[in-house]
Amino acid sequence: MPQCTVCMEPIDEGTDSRIEVVKPMEFKGSTREIRHYYCGVDCLLERVRAKE
Repeated sequence: MPQCTVCMEPIDEGTDSRIEVVKPMEFKGSTREIRHYYCGVDCLLERVRAKE
């Protein structure tokens, strides 16, 4: 079960309020995806504000 990147709460995959951000990453010709999970908009906004 994934955890929120900000508050570390477990996220139920059946929940409609969860947010999943997928970032493509290339390394030596290989492409992978990095996934970040957020339990809601509040945690996502907190993460964005921390990056400013």
